[in-house]
Formats: sequence, C-alpha cells, structure tokens
Amino acid sequence: QQGHTFDAVFCTDMLNLAEFRGLAGPAIAQLPTTVYFHENQLTYPDADAQPRDLQFAMTNAITALAADEVWFNSAFHRDEFLAAAEHWLRRMPDHQPTDDVRSVRNRAHVHYPGIETFPPRNPERQPGPLRLVWAARWERDKDPATFLRALHRLAERGTDFQLSMVGPASPRKLGHFEPERQWLDNASGKVAGPGRLHQWGYVESREAYHQTLQWADAVVSTARQEFFGIAVAEAAAAGCIPVLPHRLAYPEVMGKAALFYEEDAQTDDAKALAQPLADQLAKVAARIHDADWRSPHITAAQVAGANYAWDTRAPAMDDAIERHATETSPGSSAR
Repeated sequence: QQGHTFDAVFCTDMLNLAEFRGLAGPAIAQLPTTVYFHENQLTYPDADAQPRDLQFAMTNAITALAADEVWFNSAFHRDEFLAAAEHWLRRMPDHQPTDDVRSVRNRAHVHYPGIETFPPRNPERQPGPLRLVWAARWERDKDPATFLRALHRLAERGTDFQLSMVGPASPRKLGHFEPERQWLDNASGKVAGPGRLHQWGYVESREAYHQTLQWADAVVSTARQEFFGIAVAEAAAAGCIPVLPHRLAYPEVMGKAALFYEEDAQTDDAKALAQPLADQLAKVAARIHDADWRSPHITAAQVAGANYAWDTRAPAMDDAIERHATETSPGSSAR
C-alpha cells in the first residue's frame, strides 16, 4: 500500500474482515468498510446433506459484525441470513451475542446486483411449440431433477415443447442425466426435426447464450436456493416470461412479471412436487400463440429485468459507496 491512498474498503462476505483490518495496518484499518453478501454459508444448502462446516459461516458472521455497512443482494437474503445467525448464536453455550445481530440489521442495506442490457425482442414469434430455457448450475440446490420430472408430466398430458437446458454441469452430472437427454432428443411428439431438444449443456459463448434467450418463450426455475437470481433476471430482460416457484427471492425480484407456481410444502413425493410446475407450463403452452396474451407478458418481463441493468445499478452503488465513505471517513463527525 506504500504510495497509495484509499477512500474505503469494499469486500465480499468470504473475506474475514476483522482479520484483514487487524493485519492491514492503521491506514487501512481506519477506512470505512462495506461488505457485500451475494451468498452466505449459514443458509446455503449443503451438498448431499452433509453436516455443515461452520467455519465459513463464522467468517460470514464475523465480517458482518466488523463492517460499517452490510449490503445484501435482496431483502429475502438479508432477512434469512440474520434470522439464521441469531438462531445459531442462541446455541452458543456461554455468551450469546444476539444484540450484535440486531446491530447488523441496523447497518444492513439492500443493493441489487446488475445485469447487462439486452436488445428488444422481435415481437413476431416463429410458429412452433412452447420453447423453454432452464439456465442454472446442474446441482442439487437448483433441482434439475424436479424440472425434468415436470417435463415428463407435461409430455404425458400431450403438451408439446422444446427445451434449451443450459448452464455449467460436471461430466458426472451430464452422465447422470444422459437418459433424460436421450428421451428429449428422441421424443416423437409434434416437433419437426430432432425431438424436443434444442440445446443441452453449457453454452460456450455469450453470443450463443443471448441467442438461446432470444429463442425461448419462457425461463423456468426449480431452485431450492436463490438469493437473487441473475440468470432469471437476464432471461427476463431478454424477453423470456419467468415461470418460477413462489418462494425465495423471486417474488421480490420479479414481482408481477413472473408466472408463479405454488408447491405443496407438506409433500416430499417427487411427482407431486413436479406437478404444479407442469400445470403452469401447460397453461403457458396453451396461450403462447396468442399475441394479445404473449406481448404484455413479454413486456412485463423485459421491464422487470431492465430494472437491474448495470446502467442503473452501477451508478446507484457507486453513489452509495461514495456517500458512505464521505460520511464515515476518519475525522468525520458521522463516524
């Protein structure tokens, strides 16, 4: 840091901010600090239901306590993390610093992340069945298995569709879902050409990803964990109608622009969990050719997605950082 001056420290939740401030020297330690929680390790689902390693959760908690301002990417994330942190600290055998959690809430702010801007969609839709895109990691917390079960239910009722199932997937996951790929690729249905499958697996270029979003009518999520949902926001900005579970951050982030499906919280039956999504997709398929229905839904999705464009979000975040740095800089009466 020799020869450099700084106005503020801005970090993510995985940095142990208390250790950093202690080791960085007085010039850094006295700077105003902001931490951005884009995820957290206290409520993030554990893979394969393994016991949670609380070391990273402790880092999250310490960093939140050490920061002057604590930013979250959604109000849902803020409330979930703080409730979990308070519950966790109540399990401590001796001193239970729950008042510290309440102090974090007083310093907490919601700053949504940004996405790129997408060009307007061609209002004319090419003929064909419902076109779906599923864009997420092929991991347990995004629940691709429930999505694929819903597609089976959809096919069983005679509703045709085409699918682009994109996102990063390990070779192990690709192998696990190979029977589903074969089913989609070889389905006879009403689709002309190579079955129902339009795209399977990771899209290598950003341009190809944009084309996939422009191709799709609707973006679908079955996520069990979503603190914001950048992929859904991007798809909405590109004109895909969001079909989402009515939970997590989705009601906050997408609002009335989404078509929500309600799940039965009392069941763990795989087919029963997939049925509400299949029912909602069937309704969309029945109306997607109706321009008077389709166009307002596309417009609402694009407006909702545009709210998170970096052109808007970056200046707002810059202004918040600058204001915080000015108000809480060394020597300021507000610090």
